[in-house]
Amino acid sequence: MNWKADPQASSLILSSPTFVLTVNRYSGLSKRFLGVPVPKLLLLAGTDRLDKDLTIGQMQGKFQMKVLPAGHAIHEDEPDKFCEALDGFLTRFRIA
Repeated sequence: MNWKADPQASSLILSSPTFVLTVNRYSGLSKRFLGVPVPKLLLLAGTDRLDKDLTIGQMQGKFQMKVLPAGHAIHEDEPDKFCEALDGFLTRFRIA
């Protein structure tokens, strides 16, 4: 097995002929997102990639989630719907 660090991507890769494990800077990001004690909005293009922590947090109402019919760049694909979702969130929590 080989250990290889990629400083550009801040990741560590363990590889063998039959196994690849990547640990990167996104590890634990969902728990950190849920742990911030402020109102949160998560805009998604689909729910198929939600991990266990986000799924449970969403069911518990720890953040507001909005699914928009878009590709990878939601703000570019659906700018009007993106702005509506953000405006609604900011108004609801009297942030702006």
